Amino acid sequence: QSTRATRSNKTSAIRIGFGLFMLWEVMRYFQEDWIATYWIKPKIHFGYWPFDFLQPLPGNGMYWLFGLMGVLAIGIAAGCLYRVCAALFWVGFTYTFLLEQTRYLNHFYLISLLSFILIFIPAHRTFSVDMLLFRRMMDAQMPLWGLWWLRFTITLPYFFGGIAKLNSDWLQGEPLRMWVMGKTDLNWIARLLAHPDILLGMSWGGMMLDLLVVPALLWRRTRLAAFLAVALFHFLNAQLFNIGVFPGLMLAATTLFFEPDWPLRLWRRLRRGAGGEDPHSSPLRPVIGMQQRLLLLLIASFCAVQLFLPIRHFFIPSRVDWTEEGHRYAWHMKLRDKKAYGFFVVRAEGASAGTTIQSSAYLEPWQDEIMLTKPCLIWQFAQFLKAEAAAHGQAVHVYADIHCSLNGRKYLQFTDPTVDLTAVPRPWWPPTAWIMPMTEALQPGGD
Repeated sequence: QSTRATRSNKTSAIRIGFGLFMLWEVMRYFQEDWIATYWIKPKIHFGYWPFDFLQPLPGNGMYWLFGLMGVLAIGIAAGCLYRVCAALFWVGFTYTFLLEQTRYLNHFYLISLLSFILIFIPAHRTFSVDMLLFRRMMDAQMPLWGLWWLRFTITLPYFFGGIAKLNSDWLQGEPLRMWVMGKTDLNWIARLLAHPDILLGMSWGGMMLDLLVVPALLWRRTRLAAFLAVALFHFLNAQLFNIGVFPGLMLAATTLFFEPDWPLRLWRRLRRGAGGEDPHSSPLRPVIGMQQRLLLLLIASFCAVQLFLPIRHFFIPSRVDWTEEGHRYAWHMKLRDKKAYGFFVVRAEGASAGTTIQSSAYLEPWQDEIMLTKPCLIWQFAQFLKAEAAAHGQAVHVYADIHCSLNGRKYLQFTDPTVDLTAVPRPWWPPTAWIMPMTEALQPGGD
């Protein structure tokens, strides 16, 4: 099927929906002043290896960048110079993503993946400005590989999110119970759901929905029921959790599993027009040529990486929700509640005693909260303290004494306070020797 063609109405609908959601996301950053909060006010930024050299644009550069991304989102939605807009939006969004690890969210990662895919998919062949500007280049058909590439990517959060829920804490109803019970004073839906049996049923139901929804969407007889279940699922998520555009974006993207010409049929019904032949239809044609073969190689490589990343933690002899090793890019969404406290000790070379450093003196609260729970960020902050001392002509050793609590357990030692973090390599492939194992079992109902 990947070498056949289909009508492009469906991918045009996704193009329009993606562009409008991204425009909404950009507008929220201006309205909430998040641009200053996340990229201008912080003194330190935790970059991703090997992109640690990236820094926020100086002055008002980040404001201009987000303004440009808003214009590009409009261009994507309108299908105006579509490929240029998609490519530039991907570069801009991925750049902002790579600037700050403490802001990692699965839906940011998903947006980066989707915007990358849209560069290659001809989603501008219907309902677009480009169709009017470049009539000779337009063709109402697109290769099926484009549709299935998008479907594959949308499957990732569902299926691997379900796989990640197959852990003892989630099957006991944690941390969902903690979160919902903590919102009963503020959220009417939380009050309706605040019963142990209901919350346990939601934990199991969410896991089963993630695992089964894609097969149900692919089967025509169960497609509508599956879509309604997904709509309820995302509605509850949007009401209970502050996860931005993710529920709406995922719900819109789920329509990819409907028949390819559903947008056109819906448009005809809205116009009360009669059905009939799609005026843009044309015979199926094979996708051939070296360019297409290279593209299929790119797609195969993309899919292989996306299949490996979510399962790599099965090869790690530790709990990923405790050590964070293999946690990112694996669609472990809203699976654990982790809190931490601690401090760093900076000791000059040759000295017998050190100075206690509170990371909160250097970091924004939202950075500090995340940094203390993740080995790679703890290591990066230790390197920052080492570099700061070196700037004053001092060689130092840096130690971290941090305790964490996972899903309501009591606080346990997270880092080995005797290990000099300036003398160990960046956490790369687990296990990380200076991360202490978790020994405390989850008690029913949490602590």
